[in-house]
Amino acid sequence: MKKLLLFLAAMLAGMQTAFAQKMTVNLVGGESVEYDLTTVESVTFSEKETPIIESHDFVDLGLPSGTLWATCNLGAEVPEQPGDFYAWGETETKETYNWASYAHCNGSSTSFTKYCTDAYYGTVDGKSKIEPADDVATGKWGEGWYIPTQEQFAELVNTDYTTWQRTTQGGVSGLKVTSKANGNSVFLPMGGGYRASSRATARTMATTGRATSTAA
Repeated sequence: MKKLLLFLAAMLAGMQTAFAQKMTVNLVGGESVEYDLTTVESVTFSEKETPIIESHDFVDLGLPSGTLWATCNLGAEVPEQPGDFYAWGETETKETYNWASYAHCNGSSTSFTKYCTDAYYGTVDGKSKIEPADDVATGKWGEGWYIPTQEQFAELVNTDYTTWQRTTQGGVSGLKVTSKANGNSVFLPMGGGYRASSRATARTMATTGRATSTAA
């Protein structure tokens, strides 16, 4: 009897070991992923805030920062459209784009009331990064979307990460930016910009941070 009990105990231990070789993880949305536990060294659980970025399409260019670039400009429905025009740090379009109409100064380039790091240009507040309340991408598209920073633009034009090709898409001239990491690309239409009430040459595109979060 004792030998039988030892045999059963050994068999149960063997069965538990056999059954424990596989682990199935059920993901949100119904997908299931199965892991071989013999290849898993450790499991870490953590909570991270995930920006809501599903409201608009984006392209992962495999950039080191993890920045995901929007497929269209703000106000555009397809990549070829220029979209709307905004002064930096403003959230609405307007008829005239000059210092007199700019929200963050008192009528001149030396009277800044916000986003000033040099007393020559106005009241110093030390802010150089756009806040969510002044970010048109965040306001129009929701949490997780924001106007790209200078560093993100620099990364986008860095030839270590992307190639640039002048091309035409949908009958519109523009630049095709292609990732060297994964071959994905984004089209930037030559939509121009505004100086005072006349069209000029500047443009902006909204971006979003990776869910883990380059978001501001």
